[in-house]
Amino acid sequence: VFNVPGAREALLSQHRAIYAAVKAGDPAAARQAAMDHITHVERTMAEAERSGDWQRVSRLRLMQRSEAGDSEPARKRS
Repeated sequence: VFNVPGAREALLSQHRAIYAAVKAGDPAAARQAAMDHITHVERTMAEAERSGDWQRVSRLRLMQRSEAGDSEPARKRS
């Protein structure tokens, strides 16, 4: 999660919002801020996993092409 650009700042902001709501004694705001934070973390982790999967597939394809002696550049998909 921390490798995603802007993640640290977003997480700090979310933690501050949770803290402020708890400190203010506003359970509804604290609950909402916590849920927003959890949703953000879940989405960011899912995106990081998808990105990692894509990178793994790309490396495998490159290895397969190298093993097959395929020296032609990859064609772009349209």
